Amino acid sequence: MKTTKVLVGLVLSSFIFSLAWAESKAKTEKKSQTVTAAQKEVIKEYYASGRIKSETSYVNGKKDGSAKRYNKRGNLIADEHYKNGKKAGLFKYYFDTGKLKEEVRYKDGNEQGVRKKYNRTGVVTDEEHYVKGKKEGITKRYFETGKLKAEENYKNGKQDGISKEYDRMGNVQFTVTYKNGQMLKKERHIGKGQVTIERDKTKKRIKGRASE
Repeated sequence: MKTTKVLVGLVLSSFIFSLAWAESKAKTEKKSQTVTAAQKEVIKEYYASGRIKSETSYVNGKKDGSAKRYNKRGNLIADEHYKNGKKAGLFKYYFDTGKLKEEVRYKDGNEQGVRKKYNRTGVVTDEEHYVKGKKEGITKRYFETGKLKAEENYKNGKQDGISKEYDRMGNVQFTVTYKNGQMLKKERHIGKGQVTIERDKTKKRIKGRASE
């Protein structure tokens, strides 16, 4: 008789424990589903006129996905992308007319690759190269006509090597030598194969003329 009561007690205890565990699991799953649903959201801002001003995607309170901004006329002026709060992917910026103004790629929050800037007529004015957020290699700048205006060399974010400046006819006006961001020498090209040395590494004007 005692054995039977013990067995019945064990069965009841096991049954009650199973119900409690199932109920707890259901609550946990329900809570988890609620949290997941609240993680993703798109926040929109509007002008007083009612036009959309911006729309940004968030995950867990951090920018994640697309982020767009508009001017008061409704034209897109910025198209950005984020991942876990950091800039990631292609970023584009536009003039108020809707024409492309600038484009650059990001990786882990840093510029990576080519950054291009344009004028209102669509001509490239600047072309810069980045590696992990720092300028690297040749940067080119252009006149509004599209002709080359300057070439600059960078290493680890600092000017390093030969930089050149051109006039509108394509002739070299200045040649400047840099080392680790410091200007060592600046030469002015005055035509007919002649070069005037204007500055030395101490950045003091000196007299000097040499033939090319």
